[in-house]
Amino acid sequence: MAHVLRRLIPGAVPFTVFLMVMSSIIIDVAQAMLDPRVLSWYGRLENEKGARQ
Repeated sequence: MAHVLRRLIPGAVPFTVFLMVMSSIIIDVAQAMLDPRVLSWYGRLENEKGARQ
């Protein structure tokens, strides 16, 4: 069992770091998307697109 763990741990460390980085990016993006300023800017963008068509 120990040799299996020794093989898994080096692969698990970058994977864990990758997951932590990804989750922090997703949280940042979600917070930015929920920001009223971003929402109003996006709404203006959509309105302009609708007006152009």
